[in-house]
Amino acid sequence: MGRSYRTYLSRKFFVCNSCNTHVALFAHLRSKDYYGAFGAAALFEQLFNGIALGKEKEEMRTGRYVVRRILCCHCHSNIGWRYERAYEPSQKIKENLYILELERVSIRCEE
Repeated sequence: MGRSYRTYLSRKFFVCNSCNTHVALFAHLRSKDYYGAFGAAALFEQLFNGIALGKEKEEMRTGRYVVRRILCCHCHSNIGWRYERAYEPSQKIKENLYILELERVSIRCEE
């Protein structure tokens, strides 16, 4: 396996609170109206510098899902998850999107 390189983002982005690794662009934010295990969470179209773990079945407030936990590629902190499959037809819009726990990430601005 080759060496891994972290991607560095510019402008407005989110970072891992543990190590400041860049994990998501503000432009990829879909909604902040979500809740995770640690409180407020946000839905994203794309993430960077994350490691996806194996698939797990989860029972959540809005139904059953198959998800992959997402870890920061640098410090391996659990920062959120990816929706792989939604069993409820009304929740299918979440498939292949990401949730970041806002307790575990912070927003930064750089030019």
